[in-house]
Amino acid sequence: LNWSSEEALRLFAWTAMKAKALDDKKLDQLLDLKLEDLAQELIPLWGRKLGSENSKEAISANWVIYALSDFNGQIQARDIIRFLHFASESSKGDSFWNDRILVPTAIRRSLSPCSQEKINEIKEENTELRRIFGKINEIPIDKKRVPFDQNDLGLEANDLEILERNGVIGRDGEKYYIPEIFREGLGFVLGKGARPKVVAMAMRAQRHIKNPI
Repeated sequence: LNWSSEEALRLFAWTAMKAKALDDKKLDQLLDLKLEDLAQELIPLWGRKLGSENSKEAISANWVIYALSDFNGQIQARDIIRFLHFASESSKGDSFWNDRILVPTAIRRSLSPCSQEKINEIKEENTELRRIFGKINEIPIDKKRVPFDQNDLGLEANDLEILERNGVIGRDGEKYYIPEIFREGLGFVLGKGARPKVVAMAMRAQRHIKNPI
């Protein structure tokens, strides 16, 4: 199943409340809470920003939504649960951040194993993508750089169309980009200046959803 930003934040909140990581007084009200309210409820979980309040770091709720979204603006529930698992494991023992449960370094670090497991699951479930992922796996690591153009990877036009249709890549002009939830699992690295474009494309895919904060 695919989830919108609001549904995703609701699942984050529901899971954290059921696990007693957050105050569960509003558990019965979750279906009535809107995007902005859900983001506020989640601040004790991961802070308002991925850093101190005065930092220039991203808003936590926004970062998580964009990091877990494909370029169709969709998020899978199992990626949400997996993210919580890895982020909570990596947050254990941290003594610096006392205003949140999931700490910034753990949140960022959790994306890599989430991406790798997502790719493994897709290979098992989607024969069309498994074939293309097999081709990508054979591409030399030094060529796996985002952004790339149609000729960089040696993929056929039909392969790129399938990847784009499934939200695995997105095109901006002649260049293709990969959302974070797929990038590391496929072994790609970001070229200089590519991250802001990836975030912008993820935001564009979520354009029908208001900013969580």
